Amino acid sequence: MAVRWTPTLATSGSLLAGALLALLLVLTLDRLTSTPLPDPLLPLTQIERVQTAIDEVPDAAAAWVQTNLPEDAPMLLGPERQHAWYRIGFDLPDWQPPLWALLLQRPLAAVSIRVNGQLLADSGVTRTQLPEYRHDLRYNLSPGMLQPGHNEILILSVSQTRRAGLGRVWLGDSAQLAAYKAQRNRIEKDWPTLALQVIAVLAVILAAFQAVRPQETAFGWFAAALSGWAFHTALVERNSALFGLAAVHQALVVIGLVWFVVFGLVFVHRLVGWRARRVERSALLFGLLASVLLLGLSPWQPWPLYSHLVLWLVVPGVLLVGVLILVQLWRAAQQGRDRQEARWLLVLAGMLLTIGIRDWLLDLNLIGNWQSLRYLPFAAPMVFSVFGWLLLRRHVQALAAVEQANRDLEGKVAEKTRAIEANWRRIAEIERERARFDERDRL
Repeated sequence: MAVRWTPTLATSGSLLAGALLALLLVLTLDRLTSTPLPDPLLPLTQIERVQTAIDEVPDAAAAWVQTNLPEDAPMLLGPERQHAWYRIGFDLPDWQPPLWALLLQRPLAAVSIRVNGQLLADSGVTRTQLPEYRHDLRYNLSPGMLQPGHNEILILSVSQTRRAGLGRVWLGDSAQLAAYKAQRNRIEKDWPTLALQVIAVLAVILAAFQAVRPQETAFGWFAAALSGWAFHTALVERNSALFGLAAVHQALVVIGLVWFVVFGLVFVHRLVGWRARRVERSALLFGLLASVLLLGLSPWQPWPLYSHLVLWLVVPGVLLVGVLILVQLWRAAQQGRDRQEARWLLVLAGMLLTIGIRDWLLDLNLIGNWQSLRYLPFAAPMVFSVFGWLLLRRHVQALAAVEQANRDLEGKVAEKTRAIEANWRRIAEIERERARFDERDRL
């Protein structure tokens, strides 16, 4: 079927509404997810790095190198786990809170912290399933751990799926940092968890709808797409590798996103009743090749080449499939059998694609700041609303069709009943005439 680029006002308005809705969501989330740091706060900026043995605390004679945070340490050849030691020197400020606390910005690694030679915390640098914390870490310093004048903090950063590194580090009042951390937890943990639950519930509802109405294959495909999205979101939020499979964890994160859009494309074709087999086969082939490539190269995850492969090949492919979904919905909104549904889905697809492009630019470090998050999970309520309306609309249409069929059947039954009654009256009249004839013959 050839594409006819004759956009109607309603179709163009749907596409524009999706982009504007995404822009509004991004601006709203930018405002809601921005959390001011407590004041006063001491940023620790005198940073040195060394990559000596992981099991030996380096001394002052080690080959310390001046660096700036945040940073990723150079790649270490050979060891299974990447690591780096960071030494932070600072003078205690004049202001003194009741209790000091240390705040680490998204280390993306397990850390071990020593303050003036005393062990403050160990978040699991020697665990078999190494945690890689994707959220800020806060540690209270016991009284007497810091001394007037010069102090020194030593941090060991250990990672298994990426290069070791360290984000920004601050020192401040424990109560203020606790309030800040609670607010960040609400944004970075609670909201994505709620979004994940919404995605999972919608996937179950659509799968149940497919089970009840097997002829509605479109919703089964979108249930599969939502399962991929939920899988992707759940893995992104984990601090440790799934089942301890550190080598494939990050690959599975991207694979979930790939199959979300591939199954989404098949869903659109089934919903509008089109058989674009060549397009579907190409999308499925892309999903298979991307999955095999990501899993095959997963042992080299910490290398920059792997991240370049994901950011410059796989993710653009995902966005290209998203553009294809947009084009198919554009066609359906002009030529399809149910244009109203197609227009609402066009709004939704435009919003998801815009947010996806924004998240890609964030991963490329072209936009955002150190507090920025990926916003794709936060689109879940909109997806739930659109598909809830779609299912409700179809349910109402089905009820209306059943009621109309019942009315038609009742009308036919009434018509047949009237015909039968008329026949009985005719038969009764004939019987009376026959009785009169018989009586006349008898007389």
